[in-house]
Amino acid sequence: INIFSEDERKIAVPFSMARKYEKSNIKKVRESAAKEELRVLNKLSDTAEHEMNSILESKRVSDKLREYNRADESRHLSDDISDKTVDTMLKTVEDNFSLPEKYYKLKARLHNKKKLTYFERYLQYGNIDKKYTYEEATDIVEKVFRSLDKGFGEIVEDLLNKRRYDVFSKKGKGAGAFCTSHLKSLPVYILLNFEDNLDSVLTIAHETGHAVNSILTFNTQNALNCSTPLSIAEVSSTFFEDLTLKEIIKASDDETKLAILMKKLNDDISTIHRQVACYRFEQELHQEFRKESFLSKEKISEIFKKHMEAYMGKYVIQDKGSEYFWVEWSHIRNFFYVYSYANGLLISKALQNMVKNNPKNIEKVKIMLSNGTSKSPEEMFKSIGIDISKKEFWEKGLKEIEDTYNEACELTEKLGKI
Repeated sequence: INIFSEDERKIAVPFSMARKYEKSNIKKVRESAAKEELRVLNKLSDTAEHEMNSILESKRVSDKLREYNRADESRHLSDDISDKTVDTMLKTVEDNFSLPEKYYKLKARLHNKKKLTYFERYLQYGNIDKKYTYEEATDIVEKVFRSLDKGFGEIVEDLLNKRRYDVFSKKGKGAGAFCTSHLKSLPVYILLNFEDNLDSVLTIAHETGHAVNSILTFNTQNALNCSTPLSIAEVSSTFFEDLTLKEIIKASDDETKLAILMKKLNDDISTIHRQVACYRFEQELHQEFRKESFLSKEKISEIFKKHMEAYMGKYVIQDKGSEYFWVEWSHIRNFFYVYSYANGLLISKALQNMVKNNPKNIEKVKIMLSNGTSKSPEEMFKSIGIDISKKEFWEKGLKEIEDTYNEACELTEKLGKI
């Protein structure tokens, strides 16, 4: 695609890079990237229409042969989680769609706008430009882990001493980050590309959270139970990542703190509310297909737009063409996968809330991280006195996000931004 770069020159970049430029604070840059992305999505929509109908038909036939009562039943079965628990989580988040609407209203005001365009949801407020060396980053991570539990700190120390972090870019090394922990007979390694910024610090915390989860499981479970169900796979990583961010915020000035809080809210809402909206889109998509046997691209887009509007609220404009964003959303081809993002982060938030109110609850977190697949998530949580099938549990996680929003509002007023 051809877009404007940060120095406002026309450049050609891969389609996959569009999102990066849509986050630019330069209007000309982000608008050119958004326009090009929508052009490509519209161009591909005819092909995507037939592709989507084909996979919906395949799923319908498969579910009928296996006598599933609902389109998402196979997903819940494979993740060892009940329909009731997922339904409760979805409904609780839906009942709190007012939170993203309030956030987007605040974000629009901070950018001196009445409303945000569809792609301006990605706009970062303020500057988060503090640089960290690799040593500083790992010191912060180890400090946070050790403050929660001595054993967590010892795991981080051991990983560092044994040089289990591969963090610097090199020829042939891929992008992204990953924690390798497939067999208890093999060591755990963390792979990432360190770039001396806040995101890199949080990536180390995130992947180390996965490592702690794996090592505790390896130390307590047999080889058959050493994996983690998808339904809670991201709990450990986001738990430690969030607490690391809170430690960093403590040492930040008010301007930087507000910028970090706004970024965090954007990430949390995208992970929870947006994924729940996508899940509802998937549910309706399968229901409508099973009634009609074929859905036009216009009908698919209509359903998609309906659910995106539901969570974004009235302070985000649904730009013409954005209804075709489903064309490139790969997760909806991996049926009902997206719930796991919201599910995992909300459980993490609820556990953070519990530890904040009573530090001794870290022992419950350790039990959860050591469970592996020896018990279903519901059974494991019940063993430590938590019922994740109740909306009250999910509300604890949402309260953490509400608290972050309220803190951002207070800082905004303190700094005289509104």
